[in-house]
Amino acid sequence: MKKRRRVVNKKQGHGFKILLALFVLFALGTAAHFCYNFILGWDKLNVKKIEIRGLSVLNEEYVKKLIDMKMGDNIFSYKLDDELLLKEQWVERAKLGRVLPDKIVVKVKERVPAAMFVDKGREFIITLDDKIVRTVAAAEEKYKIPLWSDYNDMASGRRGEIMSFLKHIREKENSFYEGIKSFYMEGESLKMNMADHVVIFGRPTLDLVGEKLQSVRKVISDAAAKGQNIQYIDLRPFTKKMRSAIIKFQKGAE
Repeated sequence: MKKRRRVVNKKQGHGFKILLALFVLFALGTAAHFCYNFILGWDKLNVKKIEIRGLSVLNEEYVKKLIDMKMGDNIFSYKLDDELLLKEQWVERAKLGRVLPDKIVVKVKERVPAAMFVDKGREFIITLDDKIVRTVAAAEEKYKIPLWSDYNDMASGRRGEIMSFLKHIREKENSFYEGIKSFYMEGESLKMNMADHVVIFGRPTLDLVGEKLQSVRKVISDAAAKGQNIQYIDLRPFTKKMRSAIIKFQKGAE
């Protein structure tokens, strides 16, 4: 009899604990639901300002229309449309942030142009991450964008190689990169037209780029000091064994 009573008492004890646990869970759920509704309904958290950061090419009002956010809703109800990056190719990525109690901040990272090209009379820009975007006046004002004269010439088949070369120059020799007006492939060489001279690289590989440019920078400076105009700088013969470049002046000898 005593054993039966103990068994019954144990079962009653377990049943009480289960009921207590269910009650606690119900109470917590009710409290959470109440807090959730209270937060969403609290007018102190209604958005009064939407701020766009990180823009240098795109217009702020234009981006606000793209993200299609209206002020006045609860701050926690806002989210970015996943289609934003498809609507505007200049946007590489975007992130939404909240500044309590009433401000939404959208941080935008724009793509950076590498070069411009013309297709069927229209100008386009290819970015450093190999995306083709429409031209924007603000981009041409902010960046010095060289013209890729033979971009549409599929015969060269070396766009990837040239893009890698451009990225490397822009990163390591940005002052040189910003001086490029236009460029194109001429045979196996990459010909870059500068303001007052032309630079011809052999196969556009990344090796020795900085060393090549450094080797002729002094000659260019000396020529400018003497009032000499450089017709072209031919870096094709520049190898590890032959450290010189052919520099041809409009007047004078090589």
